[in-house]
Amino acid sequence: MRTGWKIAAVLLLAVVGAAYWLLIDNRTGPIAERPIDIGALRRAAAAMPGPRPDAIDLEIVAQGTSPATLLVAGGGFGKAGIAAVAFRVRGPGGTVLIDSGLTREQAGTLDMTDYDAAAQQRVEAAMDSADHIVFTHEHYDHIGGFAASRGMANNAAKLFLPRTQYLPLAAELGRAGKSAQALPPPVERQGATALAPGVAVMPMPGHTPGSQLIYVALASGREYLFPGDVTSMERNLSETRGRSRLVADWLAPENRRAVIGWIKGLRTLQARTPGLTIAFQHDRDWLLRQRNDGAFHIGFGDPARVQARKPAGQAQTTSVQAAPFADGPAFSSLTQGAAG
Repeated sequence: MRTGWKIAAVLLLAVVGAAYWLLIDNRTGPIAERPIDIGALRRAAAAMPGPRPDAIDLEIVAQGTSPATLLVAGGGFGKAGIAAVAFRVRGPGGTVLIDSGLTREQAGTLDMTDYDAAAQQRVEAAMDSADHIVFTHEHYDHIGGFAASRGMANNAAKLFLPRTQYLPLAAELGRAGKSAQALPPPVERQGATALAPGVAVMPMPGHTPGSQLIYVALASGREYLFPGDVTSMERNLSETRGRSRLVADWLAPENRRAVIGWIKGLRTLQARTPGLTIAFQHDRDWLLRQRNDGAFHIGFGDPARVQARKPAGQAQTTSVQAAPFADGPAFSSLTQGAAG
């Protein structure tokens, strides 16, 4: 009888220990911070000639819930709201689409059962009218909408496609029954790279090999970072918590140490950059709060109608010499305003 209890106790401890390791443990002490050179991003974004964007639109394509501790290790076993989204950066100099939504079937595999087909249609229309399309990383909940879109072949030339994203996107196209022949040659880039006026990208490998940080500076001077799934949820950043090991090591394998290093770098950058908005692309509650915060215009709507709201007398940008120090000045000091 005693032997049976001992075996049961050992099994219980093993189960509890495994659950703690896979779902709760978040020790990050010895992991080094990965610094983020905001100055390089500012200089790259300022170097591209043309007017900076006016605003950023947010389209929520799918919503659902997930145990909080899956995406935020040790975050509790209550339900957290999750979402899949796309962003449109717009202005007189053109539009940049960040990520592309996903299909209903893909949303279902992520327990996002509230799928808005009309929203995905608006994202698809935004792809057709965009000047540039860029992905934070190469997972299907970010590239799936593009792969499944009717205009994929015509819009492929708009892609900013690093080599590390090329093969995963080609594979996703194959799953969608489409050819990768329309894809442009992959981009070879190191460090901060200009994409459009006020928009720059830099490699951020860890969550995936092709993960990249997207920086946007609006004409108003407001600055944004889109780290993709390095910080899926606001609590990843505010509490320095990565994803659970169940997710990071098994369900969606990533370089967890690299991701936590980037989270630490983002925390440091956030602390010394007042007014910087960091997007948490899967955090439904945070995304919905932006309706009141004013960081994003909620919904894509009609691009022509939205663009018509451009305020008069908006400042235009002019490239200036790059700052010689690491962080660099605020983006507004890298450009000179000229009343329209």
